[in-house]
Amino acid sequence: MPSNLAEFAADYAYPKIEVQKKDRALARLMLSNIGDDDSEASSVALYLYGSVVTATTDPEISKAFRDVLAVERTHLEVFCNLAYRFGADPRLWRPVQQSVGGEKMVYWSPSRLHYATEVQTILENAIALERAQIKKYEKEIAAISEDSLILLLRRIILDEQMHIEMFRGLLK
Repeated sequence: MPSNLAEFAADYAYPKIEVQKKDRALARLMLSNIGDDDSEASSVALYLYGSVVTATTDPEISKAFRDVLAVERTHLEVFCNLAYRFGADPRLWRPVQQSVGGEKMVYWSPSRLHYATEVQTILENAIALERAQIKKYEKEIAAISEDSLILLLRRIILDEQMHIEMFRGLLK
């Protein structure tokens, strides 16, 4: 079991992103990373929940969730800052295309999470969410040309991969 926070994140800094101008498309991507069902807000909420419901039955797993939660909160903050710098209001929401009338903003909701009370299911849900985020970030990397943003997403993917391995190790 990892013993300190450094073991829950890759060992180098997140690349600095120089935002030269507002960019609606990149702002929308960042909002998706903030407020979509497979967003960092979902990780933060799910891991907080996991840390609470495992606290008395499995303190080691509870601590692991709290430690990973700190890393996911950093990801959330990074994406919020980028959304704002690209010109979006960084609320916990995402743009959704309407069939008629353009786009509307839909708030993130914890009701979309998969809550469980059994440790194995909680860990499996965490692994599934991490995999979904990696897939999302890989899709974003393929769609953008901003080198510094691509480096940032790759860096965050490294953290998510570490989380998967850690959660796998905790499965009994």
